[in-house]
Order: sequence, then C-alpha cells, then structure tokens
Amino acid sequence: MAGLLSALVQITVRNVTTGREPSSNLVELLEKVIHIYKGSQRAHPNQKQVLQMVTSKLLVPAVMLWGCTHSDKAEIKSLGTTLINIIQNGIFDKDHQVSFNMYLSTVCGEGESMAYYLRTIENLFNTISSILDGKHALKLTSNKDMRLFTLDYLPYFFNGFIHHKCNSDNITAHRLFLYICSLIGVKLDDSDPCEQALEPSLIRVITGLLKMVQEADIYHVANDNAAGGQQLQAYRTILDVVLRSSSCPEVFDCFQQLLYLNHMILEPRLTEVLRLCLLNQAQQCDVADKFLTELISTYGKLRQVPKWIEKVLATVEQSNLTTWSGFPSLFSERFGDVVQSLPQGTTVDIWENLLQVITKKYRPQLVSDSGKGGYQCKDKRYFRWRCTWGNWGNKLVCMADLVQLYLRNVRIVDYSITDSTSVKVNQLMTAMETDVLVPLLDLCLESKNSCTLPLGTLLLCGVWGELEVMLGQYTQRQTGYKQKNLDGMSKVSPVILHTYWSADNWTKLQKAIDKSEHMDVKYCWDLLVHQVLRVTLLSVTMASTDLSTLLTGVLDQLFTVTIDNFAGHEWDGKVFSVTKQNCNTAKWSLLEMSLPLVTQCLEGRHIKIIADFIVQLYLDDSVQSERICMRRIGDRIMEGYVFRQNREIQSSILTAVLKCISVALKPNVKVGKKKKSDLSVVYQVLGNLGDSDKVWTQDMDSTKLEFLQNITTTVGDLLSSDNDLVVSPSVISNVGKMIQLLSLLPIETFNSSDQHRCILGLTVILHTLRGSVDTDLKVVEKCAGLMAVIMEAGHTPVFQMLDLVTYLDWLDKLYLCCQVCSALEMRMKLLLEVTCRTVVMDYKALPKLTAYSNKIREKIADFKKKKTDNSLDGCMIIVSCCLNQLERSLKKSFLPASVREICETCLLHLIGVTIKFVASKKTDPTKLPLAAVSCYATTLKCCSFGEEMTEVEKTVRDSFHLLLNWSLKVLQQEDVGHSSQSEALNLLSVICCSHGMLTELFTTDHKAQVWDILMALFKRVLTSQKTTMSLTSVENKPDDTNLPDWRIHRRILLYNGQLTDQQWTPVILTQLQETVAALIPSCETDQFQDMINSLLTQTGVEYIGTGTQQLASTLYIWQQLLNFDLSPNQSSVVVHAVKNLMLNCVSLMQHVNGIDDEGLISSLAVPVLTTLVRMLEFGPKLMSSYTASMALHCCQFTPLDGSTSFVPAFHAVYNVLNALLVHHTNTVYSVIPSFLSCTKRLLKVVVNRGDQERIGQDPDVLTKLIDCTLLFDRLCQLISTHKRDFNKVAGYLVSDYVCEVQKVSLHPDVKKTLVPAVYKLLDLCDKFSISQLHTVLQTGVKEVFKVLYDDYTKYFKYTEKS
Repeated sequence: MAGLLSALVQITVRNVTTGREPSSNLVELLEKVIHIYKGSQRAHPNQKQVLQMVTSKLLVPAVMLWGCTHSDKAEIKSLGTTLINIIQNGIFDKDHQVSFNMYLSTVCGEGESMAYYLRTIENLFNTISSILDGKHALKLTSNKDMRLFTLDYLPYFFNGFIHHKCNSDNITAHRLFLYICSLIGVKLDDSDPCEQALEPSLIRVITGLLKMVQEADIYHVANDNAAGGQQLQAYRTILDVVLRSSSCPEVFDCFQQLLYLNHMILEPRLTEVLRLCLLNQAQQCDVADKFLTELISTYGKLRQVPKWIEKVLATVEQSNLTTWSGFPSLFSERFGDVVQSLPQGTTVDIWENLLQVITKKYRPQLVSDSGKGGYQCKDKRYFRWRCTWGNWGNKLVCMADLVQLYLRNVRIVDYSITDSTSVKVNQLMTAMETDVLVPLLDLCLESKNSCTLPLGTLLLCGVWGELEVMLGQYTQRQTGYKQKNLDGMSKVSPVILHTYWSADNWTKLQKAIDKSEHMDVKYCWDLLVHQVLRVTLLSVTMASTDLSTLLTGVLDQLFTVTIDNFAGHEWDGKVFSVTKQNCNTAKWSLLEMSLPLVTQCLEGRHIKIIADFIVQLYLDDSVQSERICMRRIGDRIMEGYVFRQNREIQSSILTAVLKCISVALKPNVKVGKKKKSDLSVVYQVLGNLGDSDKVWTQDMDSTKLEFLQNITTTVGDLLSSDNDLVVSPSVISNVGKMIQLLSLLPIETFNSSDQHRCILGLTVILHTLRGSVDTDLKVVEKCAGLMAVIMEAGHTPVFQMLDLVTYLDWLDKLYLCCQVCSALEMRMKLLLEVTCRTVVMDYKALPKLTAYSNKIREKIADFKKKKTDNSLDGCMIIVSCCLNQLERSLKKSFLPASVREICETCLLHLIGVTIKFVASKKTDPTKLPLAAVSCYATTLKCCSFGEEMTEVEKTVRDSFHLLLNWSLKVLQQEDVGHSSQSEALNLLSVICCSHGMLTELFTTDHKAQVWDILMALFKRVLTSQKTTMSLTSVENKPDDTNLPDWRIHRRILLYNGQLTDQQWTPVILTQLQETVAALIPSCETDQFQDMINSLLTQTGVEYIGTGTQQLASTLYIWQQLLNFDLSPNQSSVVVHAVKNLMLNCVSLMQHVNGIDDEGLISSLAVPVLTTLVRMLEFGPKLMSSYTASMALHCCQFTPLDGSTSFVPAFHAVYNVLNALLVHHTNTVYSVIPSFLSCTKRLLKVVVNRGDQERIGQDPDVLTKLIDCTLLFDRLCQLISTHKRDFNKVAGYLVSDYVCEVQKVSLHPDVKKTLVPAVYKLLDLCDKFSISQLHTVLQTGVKEVFKVLYDDYTKYFKYTEKS
C-alpha cells in the first residue's frame, strides 16, 4: 500500500511541477488510497516497520507534494497536508519514544554509542539530511526547490514531535531542536557555530523552530538555570549567528521570537540589535517596527524602561551615525503608552538623565567640533547643516528626537502629581533652559556658516515649549508674564514663549533660517510659530485690539503656502523627511491641524486661500494616498468639524467653484456669434455669482438683493433661449470635477443667499450642458441631484424672483432631453417633484402657478392635434405633483385662511385645465402619460360627490369605469412596466378609500374582481421578489419588512438612480399591500368576512420557508388594516379573527425557535411581533386578557442570540412588553411571572453581549447595544410605576443581574447605562427582599450585590435627607 501511495504521489507531483492540472480521477484515487493507507498504518502491529516504510518510500514524495501544492487549489493542498499528518503519526508514534530519546542523547554527545535498534531513527534523519544536500533519489523537482520544501517542513516536523506522545520531556525536545539546527548547518554546541551569514530561508527555519519552542513552553528559565543554562546559551548562540546575517529583514522575526522566549537572551548584545533596528535606516521595515514595539513593551512590563533608554543612548553614542529619519510609527505610539504609565519618580529621573547626557557628552563635543570647523561631507543630501559638527550633529538630532518623544508623553500635569514631583519638574525645566537650550542656540549663532542650523536644537526648543504651555495652563502661573510679553510684541517671535533667549537673538536666528535651503529646519521654525499662535490665543481674549497685529502676523506666516504643484510629493509626517519637494505638503498639513484653533480668527484672505486650495485639488484630480499628500489633507479639511461649522469657508468654496466653472465655460473665438452670445451670458452670470468681493454669508441687504435680482432676470432670459450650446469634452470634465466638489458641500444647510446662488448656478450649468446629454450623463445627473437637494431644503424663495412659467417650461424641455438614460430620467423626475413641492410650499410664489395653465393648454392642444412631437410627460408630472402637494396642504387644519384660499384657487385652476383632457370619454387611457392618471386620482380625492355635483365631479364620475378598467387591465398583464403598475395601484387605493362616495360606481362585483386581481398580482410579485433575492446579495437587498412609506422609498431610489426592475419590486409589493388593506374595509360584511378568512389562512406555519415573504406581507396587511375606520359588523369580525391570528402567531414563533435560521428572525419573527404590538395598542376592545397574554409566549420563543438579527429582535420584544404593560395592565398583573421571564431574557442578553471581549473595538456594535440597554432602562422605569404589584418580585431580576454580571467583564459604557435600570428595580424592593438577597446569594455573587447596593444607597436611593 505504501508503494502504491508513493507512486500516486509522484505522479501527482510530476503533473503539478510540469504545469498540468491533475485529473479528477487521479485526485479521487489518491484520496481513496490515502484513506485506506491511514487505516492500515494505524492498525499495523509493528510500528517500527511502519517508520522504516515511511522513511524509505513516503517521506520524500510527501514532502514534495506538500511543498509544491502550497499555492495550489484547496483540494490538492488539503491532500498534501493530510498525507503529511498521516506520515507524522507514523513517525512520532508512542512506540518510538524511547528510541528518539536514546538517539537524540547519543547525537548530542550525552548517551552511549549507537545501538542497532536505533538505525530506523538514524535512517529518518539521514533521509532528511540527504534531501537538504540534494542527494535524494527522486528528481521530480530541482534540488533547490526540494531543499526549500524540506526547510519549510522542518518546523512542521518539530511541531509534530512536540505535540505527539513521542516527546517525553523538554530536554528531549531541546535536543531535537539542536539536532535540526545542525542539519541545516548551524551547530549551536560549537564555540564558533557559523562563520558566514545565513541565507533567509535558514533564518526562517530557525524562527519557525523558536516559535514552536515558545508555544510549547519548552524553555523554562528556572529549570534551565538549575541545569547550567544550556538552553539559554544555545539561544544566545543563535542570536550571534543571526546578527552576522543583518542583510535580510527575516532577522527581525527571529529577534522577536527570541524576545518572546526571554529578554535576557538579547540583553548582552542589545546595543547591536538596536543599532540594526534603529540606526541602520536601510534595514527599517514593518517587521523591525513590530519587533521594537514588542521590545519596549517587554521592558515596560518589567519596569526596566531606564535600562532600555541607557541601552539606546549607548547605541547612539557608539555608532557612526550618518543620517536620522526618526523612530518608527508603531514603536513611537507604544513608547508613548509606556512612558505615560511610568511612576512619577522614574519619570523625572529619566528626564534628568537625558539632560545630563546632552550637557556632559553632546554639548562639549559640539563645541569642540565647531571650533575645528574642518569636517566636510560629500553627501549634502544627508549631512545638510550637520556638516559643520560632523557625526555628533547627527547624534544630537537622534538624541533630540528621543527626548522630544519621551517628554511629549510624560505625565507631569495631573491632580495625582505630588508637590515634590512638581518642584522637580520646575527645576528640570529651568535646567533645560540654562544648560541645554541656551548653549545650543548660542552655538548656532556662533557658527560661521549660517546654514548649519542644528535641527536637534529646534526640536528640543519645541518640546520645551509644549511642556511650558501645558504647565502654564494647568497651574495658571504664567498668565501674567505671558500677557506682559504679548503686550510688547509687534512681530512674530518665539520669545513670546521662549523667554530664556533674547528677542534679538531669535531675530538673528530667524534671518539665518530664512536664508537656509534646508526645509526640515524651516518646518521646525513653523512649529515654533504654531506654538506662538496657541500661546497668543490661550493667553488673551479674542476681543483684544492690541494683539490684532500680532495675531494677524502669526496667521499670515502660517498661511505662507502655495496652491501650485500638487503632483506627487507625499510626506510621512516626520520632521526629518521634509524636503523642497514635499515642504508645501508639510505646511498644509500643519495648517490643517491648526484650523480648529484659528477658525474664529480667520480673515477673508485666509479663507480664500483654503477655498482655492480645495478647488485646485479637485480640478487637478489629485490621487489619494496612504501617506500624507495634498488630496488627503484636502479630504481631512472637508470632513473636519471646522469645515462643517464654518459658513465662511463653505461660501468661499462655492464662490471659487462658480468662478472656476465660469472660466471653464468662457466662449472660444471659434464659436458662432449666436452661440457665443449665449455662452457670454453664461460666462457673465457664473462670474457674477462667483464674485469673491461679495460677502455672501452676511444678512441680505438691498444691494445684495438687487444684485441677485439682476442675475435672476438674466437667468430667466437665458432659459427662454432654445439654442443648444456645444461644450467640448475637456470643459465638461472640468465642470464635472467642480460639481463633484459641490456635492461634498453641505448645500442643504447653506444660508438663503448661497442656496439662491447655487440654484441659479446649477440651472445655468444644466441649460449649458443640455445639448451634451448624449456625451456625458454623469455631470447632468449630478447637477439635477444637487438641485433636488437644495429645493428639498426650501430655505430660499427663489421663485419669488425667478419667472415661474419660464422655469417650469424649461424644466419640461430638459426632462424630454434627459429621457435618453433611465438613471438621468429618474433624477430629473425627482427634480420635477421637488420643484413642485417648493412652489406649493412658497405661498407668495404659488399664485404664479395659475399663469402656467396657459402653457399647459397649449401643450395639450398640440398633443391632441399631433402638431408637435413633444411629449406631455414632463408637463403632466409637474401638474400631478402640484395637485398632489396642494391636496395634502389643504388637509392641514392649521393652514391660515388666506393661504387656504390661494391653495384652493390653484387646485381648482389646475384641475379645470387638465381634467377634461384626462377624463374625457373619448380619451384612451393607454395613450395618456402615466402622470395624467395620477392627476385623475388626486382629483378623485378632492371630489365630494354631493347632491349637486360640479362639472369636474361629473367628468370624474363619467370616466370612472374607463380608468378603473384600465387599472385592472394593467394589473392583469405580466409584461407591463412597473411605473404603470404603480399608478394603477395608486388609483385603486384612492378608489377604495373613497368607496363611501362611489357606492353605485364601485360595486361588490368590482371589489371581488379587484381582490382576485390583486391576489394574482401578489403571487407574481412574490415570485419576482424571490428571483431578485437570488440575484442580489443579502447586504444589497432592501429591508422589505421595515420599508418606509412607498412614496419615500421611491424618492430615495429615484435620487440614487436605482429604480430598476429589481428595486421596483419591493416598492410595488409595499404599495400592493396598502391597496389590499384599503380594499378590505370597503367591502360589505360577508365579503369582508371572506377576505379576512383568506388572510388568516395565509398566516399558517405551512408557509414558513418557501412562503416566508408572503407571511411577512400578510402580516403587514394586517397592520395597515387596523388603521382604517371599520363598521360595527366589521369590527366584530376582526375581534373574532384576532384570536385565531394570535394562535397562528404563537405557532409561527414556535417554529422559528426550532429552526436554526437567523434569516427568519428578521424576515418573520420581527414582523410577527410588530403585528402583535399594533394589535395590543388597541387595548381590551380588540382582544381579551387571555388573548393578549399569548403575546408573552411569542416573546419567549423569539431568538435573541443572532449576530445580525439581535437588535431588531430585541426592539421587537421590548415593544411587545411595553405595549402589554401600557395597554393591558390588568392582564400583566395576572401573568407577572411570565412577564418577568421575558424581561429577564432581555436583561441576560444585554449583560452577555456587553462583555468587553465580545464587543471588541467595533463602535457600531457598542452603539446598538447601548440603544438596547436604554430600552431596557425605559422598561424598568415603566415597571417601577407599578410598585404595589412588582415589589415582591423585582428582587428576582436584581438577582439575575448580579449573577450574570459576575460571569463577564461588562463594558464601562454598557454598565453606565444598565446600572440605573437595576437601581430602579431596587427601588421596588422592600427591606425583606433586600435581606433575602443578602442571604440567599452565593458567596461570589453576594459581594457583587453588596457593592451594587452600597452604590445604590449612596447615589440613587431617595431619603428624607436627599
């Protein structure tokens, strides 16, 4: 069997290595043979023979298969892994334990001579050694590949030995570790184990072996020290070998594994390790950063941070440092955390030690080198100013970086800081001034070469300034002298804060920096200016007039940035990497960080710089990057709090956008005179709207109003022109970029003047680009969407100045042009609807709507006479939307009489214009625009059909059957469009709601016919819904059970351009459900009874699975049905049906609880509970006490352990319990144990899910859980209002809480929300219940309750004293 398996494996390997995919028959045969061999190997009586057979026949082919299928498809890879595991079971059988122990003892020189019965083990390792030496018999792969396969296998081999019963103790495992290392050429027991550097593959093997040692806990420090430290010596030998191999990044992984074993392994040669990780800039990588992070974390846990810093200082001092690029990011972050956790005494001791090193070692060397002045560098890029002071200048930069990284994280301003520590901090601040900063700054000025500015000195000044500002704000001991310094300043100078050096010296230093070409030094100076800005703003009030000059100077210096040359030039955020190429990026990054501080101080020119910067970014189409780049800075500004709250910046960006579009649309010389004239108007209008001299954020005045009125008049004249303007694709591209930027602005919250500008600008752009609809749809679509958003906000009375007839006629024509694309047509349809709503809501502009009727008559006449090809779609949409909005407005009871009169006049006027065309007997409804049917439906809603009917009512009545038959015919057709179905359902819904006035027209036969048609459509829509769900992912499908009003949902889809066939289905389904719910109350009692019974049959358990969507839809119909006014006979039918419906709901919940399908919770359980809530809200008049109590059974059966369905299920259960306690209080009193059982489920699930480990770092999960906890708190608040009935049982809920909370580590935010709810339960408990809890709780839980009750008594319980 082993021979057959070996042959099959070799065939498979040959296929894989030659690029041929193994056939399915070969894979199937190999799988069967492996399975058979596994059983025969396990059952073999002589495991030594098994080992011999594995070594001779299977080991080499198995390693080949395992190695060459690592990146192959899963099936072959799993077979290779399975075969290796089977072989390892044979190699490391428990019968071989003694043999392995003796063999490893012998080869390690601790045992006797090799016995004959150890030959099988010897053959095993000889086979592995021969593979590594390339002497194996099988040549299916190259010797190099086979060697790599074997090297990858060795850690796996070692892991198998450790975790099988073959391993007897840690000593044997360590011997195997040593022997494997010797097989790859690293002899750890020699004095000089390896002269040459190891190749990366060998280091990976050693790292893998060390990882297995660490995971299996083979190295025990105490035991090894007792045995003479042999393992420690071996691991230090590995460190010596790896340090010689510093040319590859794999060494850092090996360092990390050695650190995991014990930091003492690295400590003797830690300076060399640090030199390799920190000072060798070419070797820095993510792996090195991770190792350094783990290293400082280890020393932080061991409380040996001072020792680690001494090692770093020694490393820097002993090195020949040529350049410094800063500490790695992950290390810096972790180092800061470690420093913050240091004790106060250790913190100041380290600080003092760092200052002494600079004073006693660095400063004398710098002075000495400066006196020589003879050090010259060859590489100006790396040495820059440091050439004067040579190697010690570079070391100073590294030292300064370490000091500033340390001091920026020290905890020295806290209420826990002792007085002695505060005194020591003040002494160190003074020592840093006199002994470090002043001598180094003087040295900078004494240098003959003014460009040789010590970067390290400025870094030290910066961190000193940060500490000084922080100490000053904490102790408020510096306010007086700061104010004094500020009052005497007229220029920007660090002396405002850095008073230890004279103003003249700072001025000289600034002049030297200005002449310097070293951007890192200039950036450090900018950081000092930023400190001055903060000190200025923190020390004085904004109303101070004496400081306006100084503050303006600081801001002007910060705003010395350019908005050109955006391409490339990324920056990593470090001072040391600032160059001429990326210095602008660094300055903009500093400016972006300063915006929250200076937002109240910005002047117009500063705001204009920011606006131009943002516009230029989007115009140049800058690309986002992971590092700091211009686009990333711009995005941070756009997403920041300052931008969202600063109207001046928003208005300035709008101005810059309009100006940029104006420049892009400037007419070309080659354009014809007529088109050039129109383009000139466009250019002029957009230029005026983008006039930067106007302050648009201030209140509207007469001058500004007149200015806007003139522009509005010009826009109206432009819209009257029918000339199609031709715009080049490049211009459209630039306009599209600006429109994209405009979409990122919060235009819905703009003030009225900016919104007015935006509407006029977008209108002009749409008019200009309407001739280019066929070439670029996205820009026009985005413009239409933005206009819809602004119109929806409704903050500007634009139609009080703009001619409404011209604008609506222009919109109608634009809609016709945009019918070439469905997505664009959706946006335009939404724009038409929102515009009509804006017109109707603006009661001063509403009378202008009657003037549009003449235009409607002309279009209808042209449509009838077929004189023009123009469609009535846009015109009818406008009329339909206006009629619908007017009808809704007239329903408002608080509408003033004058406004009501205007609305009624406009409504009657529009109806009079359109109803004869829509409702004429000669009119074929199939040839009418769909919006015309909507006009008829709205008109039908407005008709009262009294004894004396008006002409409009007669026309509506005469055409009733014509429109009814049309709607029924549409709903019966399977290939009809969704828009037609929606209009037909809307008409039927209106007819059903108006059945009291249409008794003669809408007969019982009609209702039966409508019912049958709707049920047939119901089945078709549900089938289509299943198909849609199978084609789309769960994440992208709409939540059908929680859809908003279908009209709102349709508008959302229109705006997103997603009203496709798949997205129409849920809209049609919701609309269909509402139509069915409206039809049922319009029927007589017998017909009503039949329909109710039909709905009841559709709520049975047999629909779970394939008919789940139908179940949810039927339940939604029940919810809608209860909203209608029912007759007494209909009410009695519903009351009787509710009993059966409740039984069906209990059965449904039982089945949901028994099926392990989380999808059913959201799709079925939540709709069931929502329906129960709707029924419970009607109180005892709808259901008896017994029927209402069955809702608790549904709550008990609701699963609350789903990962995605937990939140909706929790909310649904809470709503049921809340409705029961509010509307069926007496029922709850009779079933208090069941009610408490459901409440207990909510409590337990909140506590269990509130575990910190379970929540993790996901803020969304925490937010949702806190919402659920707040609901539970509200429920406890409601329970606390029934103290007489719950005071005997509230203690059980408290007991459940303390028992559950003891099992988990509750998240602080969840606990903060949940504990008040428990306090409310404790309020219900009497002294006997409290005594009972103190007595019966278990020991561990009792302590938790004691703490809880003490806090309750201290902070929450009401007493006479409180």
